[in-house]
Amino acid sequence: MGTYIFAAILIPCLTAFIILVLPTWPLSDPDNRVKFAFTMGISILICIGVGFGAYRLGTSHVRFNEVWNMKAQSIRHEMEWTTRESETYTVTVGHDKNGNSITETRTRYYTETHGPYWYLVTEFGNDVNISEGRYNLWKGVWANEQQTGVHEGSSASLGRSIDGPIYSCDWPGSFNTILPHAEIHLYIWKVRATKESALRYAPDPDEELLKQYPRPADEDNTIPVLSYCGFNLPANEILTVERANAELGPQCEVHCLFLLFDASKNSVGVSNDVMAAWAGPNKNELVTLVGMDMTNDTASWVKVESWCDNTTIHGMMNDAILGKKITGSILSKAMLDLVPKYWKRKQSAEFDYLRIRISPVVTVACIVVQLLLTLAVAAIVQYKIENQGGGRFRFQSSRYRFR
Repeated sequence: MGTYIFAAILIPCLTAFIILVLPTWPLSDPDNRVKFAFTMGISILICIGVGFGAYRLGTSHVRFNEVWNMKAQSIRHEMEWTTRESETYTVTVGHDKNGNSITETRTRYYTETHGPYWYLVTEFGNDVNISEGRYNLWKGVWANEQQTGVHEGSSASLGRSIDGPIYSCDWPGSFNTILPHAEIHLYIWKVRATKESALRYAPDPDEELLKQYPRPADEDNTIPVLSYCGFNLPANEILTVERANAELGPQCEVHCLFLLFDASKNSVGVSNDVMAAWAGPNKNELVTLVGMDMTNDTASWVKVESWCDNTTIHGMMNDAILGKKITGSILSKAMLDLVPKYWKRKQSAEFDYLRIRISPVVTVACIVVQLLLTLAVAAIVQYKIENQGGGRFRFQSSRYRFR
């Protein structure tokens, strides 16, 4: 990043030096000193923005999606209400002797209607929009709705004011009433993007494997149980696993994933295909791959993947699931029993020594764009100053001011 910011300052300076060498803007003229000041200041700010954008583009290959799990602490319903608002508008009120329009700015008032809105409030205090149906569902589960406030209404002119009561429900605190919420966030993971790293999963997957096993977070899929066979957990069983993830997510920084396969068609080696397609799990993922005996819905084989340095949790998860009938209760119990004791999320800072390679095309394009923009700024400043009526800049003698 520092290189791009340095370039954003250096290029305007070099451009200014070139202009100095040429007899275009001799600094003996006070106006030219102002031209330099504006050109340098504006172009440096613009070039810093370009450099930041180029860095973000050039390092986009090290940013990946991951799932954050959390609980809802409350839900809120804001009923419809009105407010008195104003806006300005311009009207033509006549013409001068030269035929130019004479305008006047006026203000008008209107009544605006807000709501209704329904929100989920996470344990981090963030509001998330939800549907009316989802609010009513959890209002029935939590059964403690009460009015907590009101939006006092107002209106313009003859409009009717409407007050909007606010109702809320709070999570009762039990595991079986958790309203889970999951979000997709970006994180930096250099290992996937650095081919020189010994920790990188290899070889690179082919297109067929990528299509067969896409990363769930890249598909905006936050469901913790994914089936690659004919066995599917009922929705209420998956909800139990989601609740366990919501319980563990904030304090353990973990997203537990379970991938189910038909053991008669896939051996434990399928885990290598999945990890190759994903280039390894996300740093906050504990991925458990399960080979299902389709005759009795039990786990015939189990393979656990994560970035944990201490892989004790891998063996413990295997023991907790292998040979057992796969249900939401079994999976959530294993999570709640093992993750707090044995899980430790890998830190991105451990891989700061890895070098991020930015494509030379991005670097060259950034420099070219910065140079062109600097020249454009110089040309615009020259035009605005020299053409007294041509823009917002207007200079009078040695006194410089904006109009």
